[in-house]
Amino acid sequence: MGFVSKRINEFAIGQWALVKVQWTINITILLKIFKADLWVYITIIPVLLVLIWAVGVLIHRSGLWDNYMAESMKGIKKIK
Repeated sequence: MGFVSKRINEFAIGQWALVKVQWTINITILLKIFKADLWVYITIIPVLLVLIWAVGVLIHRSGLWDNYMAESMKGIKKIK
């Protein structure tokens, strides 16, 4: 894999991870809007993080991540 494709791969993984963090923040804001109790925050944040991890493991083990990356890399010119 060339230098450019490695950087794009790192960017894609970083973007994917950032979306998961943003999703967790959005759920926290939603809880704030509905004035959830403190015990809900203490419970839901670890549950969300475990859920995100489980979905990531499922996506990686099923091969969907590799297929996504293969499709994303098709448009990149290979440098020899």
